[in-house]
Amino acid sequence: DTQPPEAPGALGPDAAHILIVEDNPSMRAFLARSLRTRYRVTTAVDGQEALAKVGSAKFDVILSDVMMPVMNGYELCSRLKQDTATREIPFILLTAQKGIEPTLTGFEQGADDYLGKPFHLRELIARIDVQIRLRRLILQVGQYEKAALLGTLATGMAHEVRNPLNAILNGLPRLLRELNDPNKPNGIRPATIEMGAV
Repeated sequence: DTQPPEAPGALGPDAAHILIVEDNPSMRAFLARSLRTRYRVTTAVDGQEALAKVGSAKFDVILSDVMMPVMNGYELCSRLKQDTATREIPFILLTAQKGIEPTLTGFEQGADDYLGKPFHLRELIARIDVQIRLRRLILQVGQYEKAALLGTLATGMAHEVRNPLNAILNGLPRLLRELNDPNKPNGIRPATIEMGAV
């Protein structure tokens, strides 16, 4: 469940929401206790529970252990990264496994960062903060690009609308002359059609 802050009002409305996925009760409690003074924290005991919680809440970062029952961290990461609704959420893997292979496997599954156990809490917080800043920057850039694209589309549509209107307005005087020419077989009396009447 979501962990409350240490003191009421300690967290601002813009505090990041972190999902901690850890099957070990002691480690899960330590992470929640350590991070809830800085972030809003929700916990899950395995990947399957984490998937359910991701489907019902928005998270800024997911912090997951690798070795867990039911669904491990690799599978959880892979499934979230394949889903267009969750692929942009930064995913940090934690593991006691040593060597380059676990790290490479984590990155192959789409992890954004990887931290071995035991770790220093300050380093973990620094890595979380980096992922939060990167995600917010990406979202800002995306909003700017979307605004620029909408502006370009609006300009293009206005141009396309003006082009046929310009052609009609430019050709209208000639058309009126043709229609009002009494020497033409289909001509009508002069001044029957005037620009102001169109």
